[in-house]
Amino acid sequence: MTGPMTEPRQRLAWVAYAASGLILLVACVAVTNMRPDLPLWGLGAAALLYLLSHGLRAARLAILATPILGISGRSAGLLHFVTAPAALLLPLKLGELLRFQQLNSLGAHGHWLLPVIVLILDRVLDAVFIVLLYWIFASGAGVALPNAVILSIGLLVFAVVTFGVAPSALTALQRYILVNHQAALPRRWLALIDRVRGATQVGARQIRQLSGLALLISAAIWLAELAAMAVLLLALQSGLATPAPEHRDAAAFLLARTASEWSVLMGLTHDPEVRIAAVLGLVSLLVVWPVALQLYLRRIRFEPMRRASLDPSLQRRSHYGI
Repeated sequence: MTGPMTEPRQRLAWVAYAASGLILLVACVAVTNMRPDLPLWGLGAAALLYLLSHGLRAARLAILATPILGISGRSAGLLHFVTAPAALLLPLKLGELLRFQQLNSLGAHGHWLLPVIVLILDRVLDAVFIVLLYWIFASGAGVALPNAVILSIGLLVFAVVTFGVAPSALTALQRYILVNHQAALPRRWLALIDRVRGATQVGARQIRQLSGLALLISAAIWLAELAAMAVLLLALQSGLATPAPEHRDAAAFLLARTASEWSVLMGLTHDPEVRIAAVLGLVSLLVVWPVALQLYLRRIRFEPMRRASLDPSLQRRSHYGI
C-alpha cells in the first residue's frame, strides 16, 4: 500500500534528487578526468550489470527479512536501494547501522535481535562467495589474501558458532541454571539468555529453510558483479592505457574493489582502475537511489506490521524482547 507523502518527506525526496544529481555530475567528471579514453559502451554495460547485482541483493534481503520480521518484500527491497550508497560511502560497514535502524523500526516489534539476525545472514551469504571467489579464481594467480577474504572467513566461523553451536549450547546452559542456580541468578539474565537463544534458533531455522534459494540468488549476485568487472576490464584494455598487471583478472579486480571500496571513494587509495570501478558502482546506485527513496517513503507510512507471520515461538516469548 502506498499513499501521498507528508511535506517533510516530500522535501527530503527532492533533496535526494538534487544531491544525487550533484554527486553523479562530480563522479562523471572524476571518471572522465581519470581515463578520458574509456568507451561509453563499456562503462554503461558494466554499470548495468552492477545495478543488476544490487537488484538481486534487494531480492535476497526481501526473502530474508519477510519471514523473520513480517515486513513486505517490496519495502525490504526498496530499503536495500535506499541504504546501499551509505554502505559504500561510510567506513567499516557503518551503513549497516542505517539498515538495522530501518529494519528495526519497520518490523521488529520490539525484538531488536531479529534485524541483527537478518543482517548477519545477509553478510554471511556474501562471505561464502567472497571466499569461494578467492579460492577458485585468485589464489592460484598469486593474489595476496585480501582483508575482505580474511574478514569473510572470520564471519563464517562466527556464523557456524552462532547458528550451529549456540542454540543447543544456550539451551543446555538454561537447563543447568534453572536446575542449579535459579535463585542466585537475576531474572533479567535468564531473560537475556532466552532472548539470545531464541534469536539464534530463528537464524538456524532460516538457514535450513532458505539456504538453497538464498545461495542461488547470491551466486547470481556475484556472477553479475564478476561480469561487470570483466566488461570494465575490456573497456580499460580498449583504452589508451593498459591496466596494471594485478587487475587484468576479473576475479582479482573484483576482490580488490570489494576490499577497498570505501577507501577508494574517499580518495585514500590511489589505484586508478579500482577507483574507476568503485565510482562506477556508486554512480549506478545513485541513478536509482532518489526514485527508490521516494517510493520507500511512500510505503513505510502504511507498512503492515504482520506479526502473524513471525515464528509462533517468538510470539509466545515477546515479553523477553527476542
